[in-house]
Amino acid sequence: GSIVAKRDLEQWLFKITNYSQRLLDNLENLDWSEKVKVAQRRWIGKSSGAEIVFTLDIDSAYSVRVFTTRPDTIFGVTFLVLAPKHPLVTTIIDKTNGPLKQAISKYVEDSLQIVDDWRKEDFLDRKNKAKETVKNGVLQEKKGIFTGLYAINPINKAKVPVYIADYVLTGYGTGAVMGVPAHDERDFEFAKEHGLEVREVVVPNSKLKTQN
Repeated sequence: GSIVAKRDLEQWLFKITNYSQRLLDNLENLDWSEKVKVAQRRWIGKSSGAEIVFTLDIDSAYSVRVFTTRPDTIFGVTFLVLAPKHPLVTTIIDKTNGPLKQAISKYVEDSLQIVDDWRKEDFLDRKNKAKETVKNGVLQEKKGIFTGLYAINPINKAKVPVYIADYVLTGYGTGAVMGVPAHDERDFEFAKEHGLEVREVVVPNSKLKTQN
């Protein structure tokens, strides 16, 4: 009958990402079924990509690190999104004023409260709610708030708006994503919701041949 709550604790953790390649390589030496090996590969979850740094226009000392498996799409970035619990969110709130400061603070507070409420709900209640918001595997509504700030694309120096949105998770990657709506389904849904530009930069060979 007790309420289950998430708390931040200091504890020892094994950073298996440092050993992911060794774990994957040595799977081949195990006399396990392929089904189990596939499950292990997914659990290890190694992703190959690049970490890209975007500076913020409030001060070049502030930057956002984004991990991406598709660095080739960087020219298609039209926005940046931070998770509500991203470390920079507190700084952003401190550096804004008036109604915008209040709106961002309320959005972050509401987002974190929704997560806490979701954890406390009965499993079947959560499952039923999920069915209402997800259609064909796509979340129908991508909520978020514009911070009033812009990030600088390190490749072409373009300024892109910075949002805070709860579809980005703090515990996944760096807690920030570069929005490339032309080449990512979640980013596309967010861009549609907020009227952001969709810029296609990677074109399949078959499409190029058709155009030629």
